[in-house]
Parts: sequence; C-alpha cells; structure tokens
Amino acid sequence: MSFKSIKTKILITLIPIFLAATCIFTFISYNYGKKQIAVDLSEKMDKQVKFEVSDIENRLNRHAKVAEGLAKIAETSKNTLNKDAYKNLVIKFTGTNAETFGTGIWFEPNKYDPSLKNFAPYACRQNGTITYLDDYNDNSYDYTKNDWYQIGKNTTDQVVWSDAYVDDVTKISMVTATAPFFDDNKNFLGVATADIDLSTLQKDIKNVKVGTTGRAFLIDKSGTYISTSDSSKIMKAKITNESNKSFSKAGKTMISAKSGVTSFEDANGENQVYYSVVPETGWIVALTIPQKELNAPIYNLFYKLLLTGIITLIICIILILFLSRHIVKNIKKVNEFAGQVADGDLTKRLEIDTKDELGQMAGNLNIMATSMQDIIKSVVESTTNMSSASEELSATAEELSAKYDIIDGSVKQINQEIDNSSAATEEVSAAIQEINSTVNNLANETGKGKDLSFEIRNHATEVKFDSKKKIKNSDVLYKDRYDGIIKAIEEGKIVDEISNMADIIASIAEQTNMLALNAAIEAARAGEHGKGFSVVAEEVRSLAEQSSDTVAVIQSTIIKVKAAFENLSQNASEVLKFIDETVKNDYEALGHTGEQYESDSSKISSMYENIADMAEKINLSVNQVGEAIQNTADSTSKSANNSSEILLSVEESTKAMQDLSAMAEAQAAMAQVLFNLVNKFKVN
Repeated sequence: MSFKSIKTKILITLIPIFLAATCIFTFISYNYGKKQIAVDLSEKMDKQVKFEVSDIENRLNRHAKVAEGLAKIAETSKNTLNKDAYKNLVIKFTGTNAETFGTGIWFEPNKYDPSLKNFAPYACRQNGTITYLDDYNDNSYDYTKNDWYQIGKNTTDQVVWSDAYVDDVTKISMVTATAPFFDDNKNFLGVATADIDLSTLQKDIKNVKVGTTGRAFLIDKSGTYISTSDSSKIMKAKITNESNKSFSKAGKTMISAKSGVTSFEDANGENQVYYSVVPETGWIVALTIPQKELNAPIYNLFYKLLLTGIITLIICIILILFLSRHIVKNIKKVNEFAGQVADGDLTKRLEIDTKDELGQMAGNLNIMATSMQDIIKSVVESTTNMSSASEELSATAEELSAKYDIIDGSVKQINQEIDNSSAATEEVSAAIQEINSTVNNLANETGKGKDLSFEIRNHATEVKFDSKKKIKNSDVLYKDRYDGIIKAIEEGKIVDEISNMADIIASIAEQTNMLALNAAIEAARAGEHGKGFSVVAEEVRSLAEQSSDTVAVIQSTIIKVKAAFENLSQNASEVLKFIDETVKNDYEALGHTGEQYESDSSKISSMYENIADMAEKINLSVNQVGEAIQNTADSTSKSANNSSEILLSVEESTKAMQDLSAMAEAQAAMAQVLFNLVNKFKVN
C-alpha cells in the first residue's frame, strides 16, 4: 500500500506502534496491578481474620483469667473461706467482666467438707443483675458428669475450654473456661469455671464488615456454627451438612486445614473464604467475600489503565499530527524549492530556521543553489567567451584562407612566368646553337663572313635588347613577387595567433569540463532533487569533452598548416633568392653577351682579316654561353618544380584553413548549444 502523504505515512507507521506499546504497557500494568491487588487483598483479609482471631483470643483470655483467679483462691483458701465467702467471691468475679455470664467453684464430692457431698457456689447474670444460685449444692444433682467438669479434671493445663453449648435453662449460647485446683499434694479438689455469654461475640462476628457484600462466620472444631448471618443455623447446623456441596466441601477443607484460603460457588458466583483457627478453643473464624468484589479493584484498575492508554494514545496522535504538520510544512518548502531548481530557477532560497535535520538540509540546499548559481554563471561566461573566440577564429581562418588564395594565385603566376622563362631559355639555347653552327660555318666559309657579320650584328642587337627586356621583366617580377610573398609570410604568422586561440579554447573546454564535473558532484550530493541538473551537467561535460577533442584536432591541423606554411615560406624565399641571384645574373650575362656580340659584329668588317682567330674565340664564348644557358634552363626547371611544391603547400594550407574555419564554426555552434542549455537556469 502506498501513501502520497508523509503525514499519513507517519500516522499509519507510528499509531500502531504507540497502540501496541500502550496495549503492552496496559497489559503489563494490569497484570502487575492484578497481582499486587490480589496480594494486598489477601494480606488485608489475612489481617482481618487475624484481627478477629486476636479479638476472640483476648476475650477468651480475659475470661480464662477469671477461672484461673477463682481456682487459685480455692486452692489456697479452701480451708479458710466459709460458704458466704465463696458466695461473695463468685458474685464478685462474675461482675469483673461484662461478658462473663457466670462463675462457679465446683468441689469434688466431700472434698470441701466431708459432711457435704456437693459444694458448688455459683453466680450468674439474670435480668441484668448478678444472682447467686444455690441449686447446684443439691446432692441430687451430679455436676461432675458435665463435660466442662470432666475436661478440667483430666487436663494438665491451667485452663481448658469446653465446646460451645446452649444452656438448657437460659437458652444462651455459652462456652465454659475450666481451671482445676489441687491440694498441697497435687490431689484434685475440683474446678473453677467461668461461663461466657457468646451473644456479644456472635453479634460482633455477625456484624463484621467484609468488603461490601462479604460476611463473617464462626464455627467450632466440629463445624457447628457458633455465629453466622443465618440465625437459624447458630448452634444447630454444621457447615459440613450444607446443601450447597461446594460450600460443604469448603467447610471440610477449613476443618482439616485450620487456616488458609478456600473458595466455593453460590448464586453470586465464586466466593473466596479466608479462615484461621482460634488456638484456645479450636474455633475457626472465616471471612467470605465474592470473587467479583475482590476483582472490582482489578477491573477498576483495568478501566483506569484503559482510559489512561486511550488518553495517552490521543495525546500521541495529537503530538504526531503536530509534529508531522511541522515536518510536512518544511518538506513542502523543500519540495517547492526542488521544483524551482528543476525548472532552472536558482534565485530562490529556503527559509527554514529550525536547528534540526530539516534546517540543516535547507542550509545545505541553499549552499548547493548558490554553488550551482556560481557554476552556471561561470559556464555562461565561458560559453560566451568560447563563442566569441570561435567566431574570431572562424573570421581569422576565413581571412587567412582568402590570403592563401591570393598566395596561390601569385605562386601560379610565378610558375607561369617560370614556364615562360624556360621557353625563352630554350629559345636562347637554340640561338646559341645556331650561333655555334654559324661560327663553325664562319670558320669554314670565311668568304661568307662579311655577309654573315651584318646578320650576326643584327641578331646580337636583338639578343641584347631581348636580354635587357628579360632582365627588366625579371626585376619587375622579382619585386612584385618578393613584396607579395614577404607580406604573405608575415600574414601567415597569424597561424601562431590561431594556435594561441586554440590553446585558450582548450583551456576553456578543460575548465568547462571541470565545472561540469563539479556540478555533477553537487547534483549527486543533492540526491533525487539534483537528478535534473545532473543530466544537464553531464551534457555540459560531454560538450566540453567534444570541444576539447575538436580543439585538439584544430591544434593538430594548425601544426600541420604551420609546418606547411613554413615550408612554403622557405621554398618561396628560395625561389626569390634563385631569381635574384641566378636568373637575374644569367639575364645580365646574356645582356652582356649580346652587347659583346654587337661590339664584335661592329668590328667584323675591320677585323675580317682576323676572322679566323675571332671565330675560334667566338666559338669558345658561344660554348660558354651555351653552358650558362643550360644552367639557366636547369635552374628554371628546378624553380618550376619548387614553385609547384609551393603551390601544393599553399593549396594544402588553404584546405587546412578551410577545415579550421569549419571547426571554428562547429565550435561556435557547440558553444551556442551549451549556452542555450545553461540559459535555461535563472541565476539573476
């Protein structure tokens, strides 16, 4: 079962726990209280039983003292007291105790006076006064056969008690304390008795308050009721003969056990009986009370514990509701804050002033939001700088590419000029060969020298003008190409700036990667609330890694471009040097040769006679010129090859610049994507 409310979850979780705890506490308290109450009740009933037993003992002891006193007097004064003295004695002793019904001194026949068989002075209460009775002195009445007399005669104790009985004359329930007395030789002389009226005791036992509905009763050692709530059973019925078998069984247990606790069932249910024996008489004092009355305090305790548990549970529920409302209120604030962060708003802050875990969490979330805000600001600034740098790099690459296009055109033109120079060199070489052939013919045909000298002079003049023209063209070409190539070399140094920019971009990408990693760590710390930002941080880190990889490719390409450009610059410099130092000199040498030809041809007419010698010299010069022309041709061929390499390098550099421009544009696009991602966050 799932619950959408934390408050419900807390209630569903804690209430059963508190309920179980309350039930357990109530159960333990109830059982402990039940045992304690049972012990207290048992002790209370035992004390009450002992109190009643003690009260009866005190009464019996007081009466026993009466019998003992009479016996002592009779024993010590049997020969000194006359009948009147004994009469006064029993009357006086009868009045010493309000519960004493009568007292008497009963001599063995003929022991008081050998002439008298019976001598038994006796006084009792009649109609509220103490009356002396002389009836028992009649010789026709044999008092020695009474139980109370026989037990006194046969006992070794100072006082012995008779069974309770109902006096035949007065119909009063009584018990007699008998104390024997002896002569100096320990011969039995008779007994002194004190009859106790049990009416007061019976009334007191009957009125004993046992709880609310309990009662007390007194039985003798045979089970006969001495006192009970049912007056018809007093001194007539026995507990063992009760029609209630359960009660009868309890009576038998009481008679046999003498003291203890037993129980029986009646119309009121189970009843507990607490009983104890009176040692002097063997009587048993019993207190009976219904079990439900004994259980009343236990039930009362149970109801109180139950009520206390319910009140405690209600208080706990109220406290849980209050606490959960406080927790849920703060959690809602955290949830709203997490939603705002998930929507990209990092300007909000939690306001939870508690010192508990929720307050600490709020503080940590505020710190996280501040850190994320700073990170996003840094990422925005970095992406802005990256975008600007990428745009500048793209513009620089395009500008450099355009300049390389110019260099490419210039190199192609140089290559074309070199091709033209090569063609001219071939023409010069052909002319030299022709001159060489002419000189050879001149040597063989001196006669034709005059005619040919004019032709040679014209051709020499043509060669001179052509050489000067070539020198002039070469100078112009050299100066034009020199300035362009030098400027291109200087402009080509922008590759170093591009390399620096690439390093800056690489640094920015690395910083971005670190920022993204930190953001991912902060998002992971935030747990569930940082998952959204964790995805964004991962995208930022991925873009930073792509940017770093792209910059690495750019740096590698820049290195290649730089190497190619340096190679191009070196080759272009060598071409310029070759044109300046070799081609120009060759053209000058060719010009000088033409001038020499012109001078020689001017002198041919005057030197005709020396034509043979001059022909040999001319032949030598022509051979030298041929070698020079051949060298010029070779140099031109090399220049053409070098120019082709320069052209190839320039084309490669141009392509590299185009790739660099494309990568810069891609870098700018990625920076824009990254900017758009982080721009979703509100930081101001």
